[in-house]
Amino acid sequence: MVATKEKAKTAKPGKNPKEEKTLDESFEPIKVDARNANTVVLMLDSPEEEVLQKSCESLFKFCEKSDGNKLAVHELGATPKIFALTSHEDRIILRNSTMVFGLLSAHADIRKYLRQDSIYIEKMISLLSSDYDPLTNEYAAMWLKNMSEDYSTKNLMASSSGAMSSLITMLSAKDPDAVFNSLGCLDKLMADYQPRQQIKDLKGIEPILNLIKSEYPQIQETAFSTLIKITQNAENREALREVGGVEKLIEFLGCSEYKDMHVNCISVLSNCLEDTQCLDLIQQTGGLNKLLIFCQDLSEETEMTLVNAAAARALARSARKPENRKILNEQFAEKILVYLLLSDNDETKAAASHALSVMAESTFSQDAIRNYEGIEILIRLLTSENPKVREHSSLALSNLTFKNTNNWRNILSFQGIEPIVSLLKDEKDTTKAYACICLINMSADEIIREEVAQYSLSQSILPALNSSNTFTQAKACLVIASYCVDSLIRNEIKLYGVIPIIAQLIKSNNDDVRFNSCWAITNSSSDPGIAVEYCKHGAIETLREINQSEKRKSSFTESALRKLLESNLSAKYAIKNFLEPIDAIRDGFYDMGPMRPNGKFYTLDELSQMPVNDKRPIIIVYTTEEKPATPNESKIESVTKSKSKLGSGTKRDKDRDNFTLIKIFFSKGKKDKSDHKKSSEDLHRGSMANINAVPDEMRQKETTLIKEQFIYGMDSFKPVIDKDLKAYIEQVKDLFQYLPLKEQIINLARFVSDKLGGNMSRDDIANMGYELLINEIKYELKSNIVPIGRIRLGTFYHRALLFKVLADRLFIRASLERGDYNRAWNTIALKEDNGSLKYYLVDLIFEPGKLMLVNSLDAIQYVKL
Repeated sequence: MVATKEKAKTAKPGKNPKEEKTLDESFEPIKVDARNANTVVLMLDSPEEEVLQKSCESLFKFCEKSDGNKLAVHELGATPKIFALTSHEDRIILRNSTMVFGLLSAHADIRKYLRQDSIYIEKMISLLSSDYDPLTNEYAAMWLKNMSEDYSTKNLMASSSGAMSSLITMLSAKDPDAVFNSLGCLDKLMADYQPRQQIKDLKGIEPILNLIKSEYPQIQETAFSTLIKITQNAENREALREVGGVEKLIEFLGCSEYKDMHVNCISVLSNCLEDTQCLDLIQQTGGLNKLLIFCQDLSEETEMTLVNAAAARALARSARKPENRKILNEQFAEKILVYLLLSDNDETKAAASHALSVMAESTFSQDAIRNYEGIEILIRLLTSENPKVREHSSLALSNLTFKNTNNWRNILSFQGIEPIVSLLKDEKDTTKAYACICLINMSADEIIREEVAQYSLSQSILPALNSSNTFTQAKACLVIASYCVDSLIRNEIKLYGVIPIIAQLIKSNNDDVRFNSCWAITNSSSDPGIAVEYCKHGAIETLREINQSEKRKSSFTESALRKLLESNLSAKYAIKNFLEPIDAIRDGFYDMGPMRPNGKFYTLDELSQMPVNDKRPIIIVYTTEEKPATPNESKIESVTKSKSKLGSGTKRDKDRDNFTLIKIFFSKGKKDKSDHKKSSEDLHRGSMANINAVPDEMRQKETTLIKEQFIYGMDSFKPVIDKDLKAYIEQVKDLFQYLPLKEQIINLARFVSDKLGGNMSRDDIANMGYELLINEIKYELKSNIVPIGRIRLGTFYHRALLFKVLADRLFIRASLERGDYNRAWNTIALKEDNGSLKYYLVDLIFEPGKLMLVNSLDAIQYVKL
């Protein structure tokens, strides 16, 4: 109770001390315990007023002792009897019964009973009048305050015509206990939107505001709590300004005797400062400057540290609006907030960091924070032992690095990269995410990328990728997408197990996670080894499934699948049944046959482990004398060497051709050519244009375009070196590379036909028996994987594949298409005398070397049975 204990003793029994003393001498109060409480309850039915007075007084003292006593009285059936006495004509009986009734409402079980009838509420509201004893007002208000714990009761009070106005009237009562209880009831009511709307029309804001300077701390604290709730509504904030409330709050902050309430005051101001009009008003009157100066006290007093933290939170809330940030910037708010970062109190540091993060959403504040040396201090806070400080300082840096190259370099100069990378392992998911955003923002700077690569980014990112927080997962994927341009990062991606995680994340139901993981796949899959690793972990199958869903597919998923197939032509041919003229087949390519819609694409390792069978062979292209290192061999050594080069200042890998910008997802890509039944001319018109218009001297050179590369997906399988194919390649180069293009094509077609059984008629095709010969090779090699050069008798798909392999070595751009029933063919483009291009199918079976115009009758018959 707000009133003193002595006041309560003298006031409760009677109207004044003298009267009570007389009563005590003439009638000894009834002593009530658990054994005779029933007797006292029975006495409530007495017709004698003096008995009723003393019975209620005794029950009050009994209930005041414990909640158990309250429930015991209620269970004896006293509650309805006591309520009836609140309408008694005798003022003492009315007062004493109201006091007992107010106490009973403190018990949750009794409140359930009281909520059954609205008559109780109306009665207690009627007792909130100066016509009644102050104690009657006090306990009636207490009853309403206790009952307002329940939402349904609050609704009844809010809809009642006189409840709110009566409570507001009681705020000016002389009895502090009545004021306290009435204010407490209003405080609970203001938690709901409807009462908050009513308080303005009932002119209740000013009476509550006047109580902030009450001599009773409990009333002050409750008044501030009520104002905090009231000012959540913009209309109420406007009403507060109209009655001079903002000025009174600023004035209150200047009173040192109220310093223990300054935090509460700033919390109210925090709501008010959200309005630009209010912030502008405070600035014009000098109140904002006073507030900011007031916040600069970094003394270790508990009250002051709490005030500083509250002030920082208030500025953060105000700065959420761009126009407010401009006003705060003009008052040098960034300087004050940077100063607060030097506080010894972690709560203040965290609040100031958060406020700076909001201010940093404006470019002018980003520059101001840097000029006030805020970035250097924020970097130091990244290593704080307090997780909240680390979280908000990383958030501030994530906003400070957004499109601000000067801030990037500032972070670099203060050795901020290492602590940012270290935060990727932080215990809080949000901190990990903010660290990711920092790195993403700065990834456009090559120097910063090189610096980041020194701190094992791919290993540090694992906790963020494995997080259960989808926001963190999405940002971690963006980090991989942004930094995989670096060769060292790409090596680490394979070394530290990033690939399996990203391959799983594309299955996420969260759009951002799925999009960003696909972006990571797109950017990193320009490395063939990484592309094959994604395939090994089911990325192709997952992406195909997603792209069949209208709801889940997107330009991100389509681009990721397209990039995987471009980097793994074996998979592309298995899925699309088509290789474009620009798809150059190299060592390690294999044809496992057409892949079913829901089938799995197998790596060479997986295929090599299957038992030998008499099914279609896996045809491999492999001429490399020695099998090069796989991604799993000597990885640690390669990473160490790369790091040592970086440390010694050696120029690092500058090959950035694999970097894929985000705009790729929004640009119109080439249409997938998956339907082999479409017109060949339509399929190739775009991709073959001018492809063969290459100067002769360019075709005569052995360039890196067809340079033998590392073979991936062969960790355990060692393929047979195809010496026959190698000989074929040397022969066609010696024989044909100096011939005109058309003659090259014709002679190459005849060469392929000769090596695979010569020209044949349609009847010969049906009875050629090539399967038996190939099965003999399979059993000889004890493998289903057969080198293309070992085949001596082949049909359409053997010849088309060999033609494509040899044509790529001669820089002849030819497509490879697969049809039904083992049909396959090649299409080439030749420039006519008038400069136009014409597209031809190359006959490798019936009349080797014959060129058939696409869509001609001969071409149609060639590709069909």
